[in-house]
Amino acid sequence: MFKLPPLNPLRAFEVAGRRGSIKLAAEELNVTPGAVSRHVQYLEDYFGLQLFERRNREVELTAVGRTYLAALTDAFGRIDDATRQMTERNRRTRLHIWSSVTFTMRWLVPRLPSFHLDNPGLDVTFTTSLAPLDFTADKVDVAIRAHPIEGDRLTSVLLFETDLLPVCSPDFLAACGPIGGPGDIVRHTRIHSAIRSDDWAKWLRFAGVDGVDAAAGITFESSSLGYRAAQDGLGIALAQKALIADDLARRRLVVALDLPLKGEARYYLTFRRDRKQTKHQAQFQAWIMDQAASPDPPA
Repeated sequence: MFKLPPLNPLRAFEVAGRRGSIKLAAEELNVTPGAVSRHVQYLEDYFGLQLFERRNREVELTAVGRTYLAALTDAFGRIDDATRQMTERNRRTRLHIWSSVTFTMRWLVPRLPSFHLDNPGLDVTFTTSLAPLDFTADKVDVAIRAHPIEGDRLTSVLLFETDLLPVCSPDFLAACGPIGGPGDIVRHTRIHSAIRSDDWAKWLRFAGVDGVDAAAGITFESSSLGYRAAQDGLGIALAQKALIADDLARRRLVVALDLPLKGEARYYLTFRRDRKQTKHQAQFQAWIMDQAASPDPPA
């Protein structure tokens, strides 16, 4: 009776072939490169065939290796889908969403009631972090990010782009007097976000303001804290218009100078494309794309 080779060598070969690298395979599998190499060598000895051409530190699949890789990738994909489906049948449905604190609090959370009305049985876990996103380690289903990710397993779809414009509190504007042009902006305290540290430099170049220190002012860890500081009269913040639409509508913030830097801020929906989407992932994606198409803040 034909005996299948052990699972670990098969998995090590599949990842190494898919990533095109022993080192990257070791990182994905959380083992040493030597362990991956030994597993691959085991398979080659098992079949009596060469699966990789080895050139210094690089590896390239042979013709037979490419054929075997395609079959294994399909097989592991089916196992992954079946395991996810079995897991979902035995626990309450939960959707894991990753996004920044500012985007979550200022754009996403105010809109979520409409999503939950349509999906009452769905639990949602939010991860808000300033650290880089790791889809594998963080067990994320969907992420909303300011930059796209493209790769073998991930894909990104543009949600929306929005303008950057200088804003402050109504009381601050009344106290400092009318701001007639970009040159007047630099006479006042500028509020920065450490995450978007280049925004003021970009806006000042766009506005034609030279000879000033673009980094001068007060810096906060996130844009959300900066917007709150502007509401409290600390200075002028360069804000993403879509994230302060409600503040503008309720006059918690006002436009200090109507000179927007068009489309400078963008948000992308990112997800795994090597996994079959669950029903709730598809529903969330359709919902958030619909929300992103509407320029108005939720009522």
